[in-house]
Amino acid sequence: MRWLVLAAIWGWCWGHEEKDCSRKLARAVRKKLTKDILPLVKGLKDFRWPAGCPFDPTNDKYLIFETHKIRKKSGSPSSNWECGICHKQFKTEAYLDAHFDRKHANFSGSAEVCLADYCELFDLCHEAADKPRKAKEDNAK
Repeated sequence: MRWLVLAAIWGWCWGHEEKDCSRKLARAVRKKLTKDILPLVKGLKDFRWPAGCPFDPTNDKYLIFETHKIRKKSGSPSSNWECGICHKQFKTEAYLDAHFDRKHANFSGSAEVCLADYCELFDLCHEAADKPRKAKEDNAK
């Protein structure tokens, strides 16, 4: 069994193809990392992510954008989302994501890892593609 896991990891590290980065899948993987992996890492004394580790939050292509999303109260009549960079308002999160792609693409700096590429490791590829975000997740900070 152990050799199957090692073979799968080997294939991911050196054999997976680059494809378009789904913000929705990246968000699902980030949520799983935040819930299951990062608390373990934070408990380790003097822990440093290995150079180039895709799970290091500083390498996350979309994390900076997620931190610049402002979710307004659901009772707001027209705009439920706001860009924390330029303060433009949007009706849906999808429009805000598209705005980030169009207007603030260079804002992410050197972070280049698409967490959606690792959805298979967390068994999230098919699950997250069709699920809308829950309001509870949107309001949590």
